[in-house]
Amino acid sequence: MLILPFALVVGSLAGRAVGGSWRALSEVRFRHPSFVLGAIAAQAALELPGIRSWPSSLRFAIVVVTYLVVGWWVFENARASSGGARFGLSLVEGGWALNLLAIVLNGGMPVSESALDRAGIAPSTSVIHGHLSKHVLVNEGTVLRVLGDVLPLSWFRSVISPGDIVMAVGIGLLVAAAMRTPLPDGSPVATPAPLTAIQTGGSG
Repeated sequence: MLILPFALVVGSLAGRAVGGSWRALSEVRFRHPSFVLGAIAAQAALELPGIRSWPSSLRFAIVVVTYLVVGWWVFENARASSGGARFGLSLVEGGWALNLLAIVLNGGMPVSESALDRAGIAPSTSVIHGHLSKHVLVNEGTVLRVLGDVLPLSWFRSVISPGDIVMAVGIGLLVAAAMRTPLPDGSPVATPAPLTAIQTGGSG
């Protein structure tokens, strides 16, 4: 999902433009990192040859559980943060929840065939393979289609959801806020914003 790395770049440039520090960004620490790393590893494992043959219901349950774990992780860090970091993480949480809602209601993230076409993706592309196999094509039975991957980005050759956009904005704001965090040695950073869950120089 190229829009999220793009948000990281834009957020870091914005943070720098308002006097933020690259060093402050490099010192950021999150609470409970093992939870989100474990969830990512569990989703990635679904692509392993032996696991791809597991029942689809079991694989889908793993996807949902990992989404819930990541959602909890973002919530915990947002709850203990303040200022721009809290707002940014709250947006990430909101976008994540929108995507999870679409996935749970439809047995996978709905993907619009017409959006794929407008994004320049070959019609023969199978949406149920790759991307951790959590996608399904939009059809007449799709619930809350508007929350699915229905927005084409031709310059990225990708389709995204409204939740992805909300998360991207949140990530950009989070990065910009983190770059304005005070440094451990007391070095000044322009108008530093306090962070608690996301802090410099320590593990959460």
